[in-house]
Amino acid sequence: MKKSLDQIGFLPEERGLYLDMTIKEQVLYFASLHGFDLKIAAADLPLWMNRLSVKGNEKSRIKNLSKGNQQKVQLITVIVRVW
Repeated sequence: MKKSLDQIGFLPEERGLYLDMTIKEQVLYFASLHGFDLKIAAADLPLWMNRLSVKGNEKSRIKNLSKGNQQKVQLITVIVRVW
């Protein structure tokens, strides 16, 4: 049961993102905080951006994204660590 609970999270309305970072910097930063392999996270990022139809590219700054695209990036920071 505890292991299952460790896999559950939530995505708050307010985004906990660093606005001056690029999408790639953001995803790799959160992946590193959780000890995830950064090479895998970097390789998976384009796949998730495509699947979620994130506008922009890996070098786009978070502050330049719409609220919806920021939320998609926030979701990617979670997915890329557990997928």
